[in-house]
Amino acid sequence: MINLFRSSGLVLLLLYATFNVLNIIYFHMSNVMVGYMLAAMAVMYFMQRIVTAGINGFTVYQSEVIGFGLIFLTFCTVVAQKIFYGTYIGFDGIDTLANISTILFISTLWFLIGGYASTYNTKESLPVAIVIVGALALALGLGASDNLTVDYFEIMEESGVASVSHLVLERHVILLLAFAYAMSSSSRFVVLLGGVLVLLLMGGRSALFIFVVTAILMNLRGKMVKNMLVMGVLGMVVFIGARFLVSEGIVDVQSSEVREILFLDGLNADASFNARIGLMQDGFVDLPDQFLIGNFALTAERQGHSGGYIHNLLSAWQFYGFFVFVAIVLSLVYCFRRMQLCMKHRSSPIDVFGAFMLIYVIINVILAKNVAWNLLWFVLGLWLLKPPLKLHRPHTRNSRNRTRVRRQA
Repeated sequence: MINLFRSSGLVLLLLYATFNVLNIIYFHMSNVMVGYMLAAMAVMYFMQRIVTAGINGFTVYQSEVIGFGLIFLTFCTVVAQKIFYGTYIGFDGIDTLANISTILFISTLWFLIGGYASTYNTKESLPVAIVIVGALALALGLGASDNLTVDYFEIMEESGVASVSHLVLERHVILLLAFAYAMSSSSRFVVLLGGVLVLLLMGGRSALFIFVVTAILMNLRGKMVKNMLVMGVLGMVVFIGARFLVSEGIVDVQSSEVREILFLDGLNADASFNARIGLMQDGFVDLPDQFLIGNFALTAERQGHSGGYIHNLLSAWQFYGFFVFVAIVLSLVYCFRRMQLCMKHRSSPIDVFGAFMLIYVIINVILAKNVAWNLLWFVLGLWLLKPPLKLHRPHTRNSRNRTRVRRQA
C-alpha cells in the first residue's frame, strides 16, 4: 500500500498535465472536472500521510512546519485584509478580495499536490522519456499553425473560451518535460533538444529561454566540460536547423509570432517587456501602503483591473504584504539548500525532477512570474513536504506512539 502511494502522486499529476494539454488544444471540456482533479490530488496527500504514519509512526519534520507555517501566515493576511480593507472591482468585473481568497485556495492545493508528488519512487527509463517528449511534440505540432506555433485564436473560436494562450499550457508542458529529463540520464541532451522543439511549438518565450538556462545550470554539476561541449553541439544543431527552416520558407520571419518569440525586433521594441517594466514602476508606488498585510485593491484601483500586478515575486508583497514576501523568499532558499544536499547524496528521478523544477521556478519568479503562479506553490510543497533525506547512519527504532519534530536536510 505504501509503495503504491509513493508512486502514485507524480504519476497522477503527469496524467493530469497530459489531459490538460490535450483538453486545451483539442477536447475543450469544462474546467469543473479539472478543479475536481486538483482537489482529489490534494486530498491524496493527507491520505498518503496517514498511511505512512500508520506504518512508521507519526513524525512531524522541520520542513513541514516551515511549509504549513507559510500557508498559515498567508491565510492570516488574507483574513486581516477582509477585516480591515475594502475591496475593488475593476472593469474586468473581478472582486479583488474574493480573487485573493481564490488564489490562496488554489495555491494551497498545488502546495499539497507537491507534497503528494514528492515521494515518487521509480527507476529511470529512457523509453518513457522519449514517449513523453514525442507525444508532446506530436500533440502541439498537430495543433500548430503555418508558422509552427499553436494557433490559440483558432482554439478560442472553437472552444468559446475567452482566453487561451501559451501561459495556460506552460505549467503542464514544463511538468512533463522536467519529468522526461529526470527519467533519461543517459540521453538527457536528446530530451532537451526535443523539449526546445516542444516549447517553440507552444510559443512561450520566457518558458523556452528559462528552460534552456535551467538545463545549462543543471549540467554544470558532474562532468561539466563534457556536458557543456554537448550543450554547445546541441546549440549548433538548433541554430543550423533554424537557419534551414527560415531559408526554405518553412518559417516566416516576418510573422509577428516568430518575431516575438525570437525577439527579432529587439527587447526595447517588445510590448510585453515594456508593459512589465511599467507595471513594476507603478507597483513600487503602493508597496509602502501594502507593507503589513498587503492590499491588492490599491494596485487594481491604480490599473483599473486585477491584472496589473508586478510580474515577479514582488507581487507577493502586493498580495500578502512584506512578511509573506520574505517568508516565501526564505522558503525558496531553504528548498534550494535541501535540494543541494539531496543531489549531493543521491540523484533519483524524483530528486532530479524536483531540482529542475526548483531552478526553473526560482528564475521565473525573479524575472517573469507572480506569486499566484501554480508551479511556485507546487515546488514549495515538493521540497518542504518531501520526507527528509535518510543518510547512512546507525539505525534507531522510534516508537509509533510518539510525535516529534526532526531536524533534517
